[in-house]
Amino acid sequence: MTDREFDNYLALLSGMLKLSRHQREAISSELRDHLEERLSELLEEGASRDEAIRLALEEFGDASHLAEKLAPAARRTAPLRRGAIAAGLAAALLGWLTLRPQTATTPTGPTLAGVAVAQDAPAHKNTRTVFRSTEPERSEKLEAALSRKVSVEYVDVPLEVVVAEISKQVEAPMRLDRRALEESVIPLDSPVNFSLKDVTARSVLRHMLQDLNLTYLVRDGVIEVTTPEACEDAMETAVYPVADLAKSDPTKLNDYDNLTQLLLEMTDRDTWSDVGGPGAIHGPYRGTLTISQSNRVHEQLEALIDAMRKLDLQSTSVITAGERAIEQDLRKRLLQVVSVEYVDLPLEDVVAELQKSVAAPILLDRRALEDAVINADKPITFTSEGLPLNLVLKSMLREHDLAHLVRDEVILITTREVAESLLETRLYPVHDLTKPSPEIPPGELQEFYEEELANLTELISTNVAPDTWSEVGGPGSIVAYQQRLALAVSQTPEVHEQIEQVLAALRRAESSAYSSDADSASHQELKLVVYPVTSDPDKVIEAIRNYVSPDSWSDAAENDDAAKHGDRPSIMAIRTDPTPGAQVVAHRILVRHRGSVHRQLRAFLQLLGNGAYFGGMGSGMGGMGGGGMGGGGGGFF
Repeated sequence: MTDREFDNYLALLSGMLKLSRHQREAISSELRDHLEERLSELLEEGASRDEAIRLALEEFGDASHLAEKLAPAARRTAPLRRGAIAAGLAAALLGWLTLRPQTATTPTGPTLAGVAVAQDAPAHKNTRTVFRSTEPERSEKLEAALSRKVSVEYVDVPLEVVVAEISKQVEAPMRLDRRALEESVIPLDSPVNFSLKDVTARSVLRHMLQDLNLTYLVRDGVIEVTTPEACEDAMETAVYPVADLAKSDPTKLNDYDNLTQLLLEMTDRDTWSDVGGPGAIHGPYRGTLTISQSNRVHEQLEALIDAMRKLDLQSTSVITAGERAIEQDLRKRLLQVVSVEYVDLPLEDVVAELQKSVAAPILLDRRALEDAVINADKPITFTSEGLPLNLVLKSMLREHDLAHLVRDEVILITTREVAESLLETRLYPVHDLTKPSPEIPPGELQEFYEEELANLTELISTNVAPDTWSEVGGPGSIVAYQQRLALAVSQTPEVHEQIEQVLAALRRAESSAYSSDADSASHQELKLVVYPVTSDPDKVIEAIRNYVSPDSWSDAAENDDAAKHGDRPSIMAIRTDPTPGAQVVAHRILVRHRGSVHRQLRAFLQLLGNGAYFGGMGSGMGGMGGGGMGGGGGGFF
């Protein structure tokens, strides 16, 4: 690309975004580097120079086309909304400049100073690019400050004094949102009673402020303590590079619908625009989604996307979104064996003793206890010997309508009602439970995986805590993530435990079935299965021959001989004499075929509205004798 071509492109881009001279200079060299690098790749792939320039500009965005879209959009909206649209479109384009559109990984080069800031939190690195007015260096310092470990102990200390002291500890500016606090009638000198040691400032603020019905956000270059309502109103537009998460195969088109649905369901569902909330997902645009949401939901999205990128088709390990090393360690501490004996010991003293026993932070959710009229000095009488802490807490707390969970670097003791509202998002790899048969043609694999994942999803939602799922008004959600053959589940820790048990049982059954198959026959072997049907069995058989692997069946004239010897696919009707007064007659068909065809057949019968099958009986089975089942013709076996 010539200097003139590049300068023209940059000038148009700068004018569209109203970049200052300093900002234009800041992005100029980086933009040129990215374009030149992409040009080199295209040339190496055999494209002509003119074609390479055209493709590179298409990938990095047509500035004039984007400018045309930006102007009318801005004119149609109110000033406040116009700023959000401009920010979103600007972020979409400028975020694209720092993200390789055709690769599955995200570059880690420098960000565009003063224009787009790559958030570099330790747990979720480079998963989003946010358009901010804040200088990138300032944002990075604030994130680092929140990740710094602190220890605090306050007894009736005024809130404004606490904020000043924490600001000094983390060496970062903090302030109180005085207007929001005044509107919520929360005094600036509200007494703070809180103690926690050796956890990040981020977690200290979350737990401490929760007791006061407050929260915090990063805004305008400071850490601001505010109300949850004000925090929800502070919307932020961010660009997420997700092309790698929307594609399961390089030869397939990206499936952004499945990905978008997953993001909606696995975060605070009632905050999205499709259900009346303020948040929105726009796109896809060249491998990215532009999302407008509160700071809190962006944190959830970032953690979720980071977890999705950790999914491995070689592993069945469950991944918890947003879980840090310290929280993994706390889950291990919950397995530590303890012996306890309490007689009328105040709850807060029980917590203090357990903390010393397992050397882990255990915190009382005082606000939840107050709302439920449960005193922190409630007397506890409980004895247990040689049990894991997890079971001790379950048994001890259950009788007081309390529960425990790992959250934000502590073991939190709260009410059961609150615990049931604090959902965790976990990703369950199920690729080993959805393995296709070798006989399934490549063109049918997508449909096969969709069906298998749908069956697993239904199995879990109808058998594991069925009244807790969103379909029936509960808080939990489950979405099949087709691109990585996984299930994304937002549920309570207790329900997650049940899901893990169900999947473990399925894996044991699968392993047992494969072992049995290996001992008796190969997967290519014909298997006999009995299917109940309520329609005329002869008509059902005719439909099966026409629509289910039609070229694989024996000719009608050869069918009886094939059925007798068991060496070729066959199908036969077993009619049942109607019982007087019966409204439905359950006939049967006997089918001998490969496993892959049986799977197609089950789906076909479900489509016809016929009943469930009885299960495989194994090829080579004999001895059912003369008249068969219900007079279905002599000598079938």
